[in-house]
Amino acid sequence: MTALHTGTFDDPLKGWPNDDLLITAKSRADLKAAHPQAFRVLDWPELRAAFKRHNDAATKAKRKNRVQGVSGLAISGPGLMVLAVAPLAGPNEPRMQFLALVLMSLGGLLGLLHWTVMRAQRTWLGHRYCAERLRQFHFQSLVSNLDLVSLAMTDDQALAELRRKRVTWLSDLGLETPDPRYLVRDVIEDSTDAALWLRPEFRDAKPPRADKAQLALLFTALERLRIGIQYAYAQRNLGSDIYSAPLRAKLLRFVADGGFIASLAVMAIAWVTFMSGTLFLHLSPLEWTGIMGLISAGGLVGKSLLEGMQAEADVDRYVTYAESLSEVKRQYEQPAISAKVEALRRLELLAYREMRHFLRTHQMARFLG
Repeated sequence: MTALHTGTFDDPLKGWPNDDLLITAKSRADLKAAHPQAFRVLDWPELRAAFKRHNDAATKAKRKNRVQGVSGLAISGPGLMVLAVAPLAGPNEPRMQFLALVLMSLGGLLGLLHWTVMRAQRTWLGHRYCAERLRQFHFQSLVSNLDLVSLAMTDDQALAELRRKRVTWLSDLGLETPDPRYLVRDVIEDSTDAALWLRPEFRDAKPPRADKAQLALLFTALERLRIGIQYAYAQRNLGSDIYSAPLRAKLLRFVADGGFIASLAVMAIAWVTFMSGTLFLHLSPLEWTGIMGLISAGGLVGKSLLEGMQAEADVDRYVTYAESLSEVKRQYEQPAISAKVEALRRLELLAYREMRHFLRTHQMARFLG
């Protein structure tokens, strides 16, 4: 058997997060040209279409959710700052106070509406749940039917049987609902992983008896598409670039903690100038108090963003997931087929728990999600 051409698999982040399902036309064309046998069983057009519907809806709702949440802070935060400097406005202090009241009221109202009426957060999490369950379902069906899948790589009758099963499996899944917002409740409360396997027959692992050469090709593909991409996903999110979760969490933590520390320092200066009756840097105690209010407001906005976006919780989640995936990778490198099957099934457990942790974390983030 010729070696598997890995051009499609070499860059796990290319087209992330969906080319593990061969979402893009290029990924399908590359795999089909390089190894048509693998393409026969890895390509699932109906599941791919369902995934894309939910993924697109989740992306749109997430963007809307963030805009709504951040907009509330963007309005109420300046309101706090205006209120802090209002005493320095002299005769215009009442106008400044009124402006601050308007801004804080608008920001607070938007936040309240976002929490209670605007359901972008729940819509986002609902569609994200459906998309991730479809992703899990694809790989669960492969690892739970290795004999049929490997045979279908070369046998047309087995391929027809696999496709018939896939039609039934997909129709039984129950994810095609116009409003998926409430589907997440049960999985968030599933502390025993009872809902891990999406079909009852997937729960029991049967040792594969298929041709070792075809299994080797299938195992290589699953290593690249499932383990490789999941590992790259976790590592990318733990990177040091501007878009990484750790840097975002550090910046927000710096703003939150820095604002608190700086406001204490300015408060001390204000007290010293007040008690001594002298100016410090040509500023009066009232002016220093206004500066303290500005800094405190900025720190409060940073703290709200930190907790609202669950930045630090995301980092903890990625660290745990990456460490667990490293263990799966080491297990998968063992030559025994049983070890590879166990590693793939263990990854499905990890992916399920990661999804549940994600949903629980962001459902708790009432304001931003």
